[in-house]
Amino acid sequence: MIVALTGCGSEIVVDVSQVEASIEEWAESFAEGPATADCGEDRQRPSEPGSSFICELYDDAGLIFDVEVTVVDEEGYVEFGAVD
Repeated sequence: MIVALTGCGSEIVVDVSQVEASIEEWAESFAEGPATADCGEDRQRPSEPGSSFICELYDDAGLIFDVEVTVVDEEGYVEFGAVD
């Protein structure tokens, strides 16, 4: 899944809050109850193609799995998926 994210000033950054919301929406189809994504305290990340970070996905039963988020391009597009 690819998600467009916002820029800040003239530098485009990945808005982690938007990433979390997208992961939670994606998880609705398989989570037991509402899902919560936690990508850590760093709320903005540079839009550097190839860079990645890990988010944790939880539902009412606890941790479902880790989700790897990878920056696709300098425009702030990302893709994410479950970590094996």
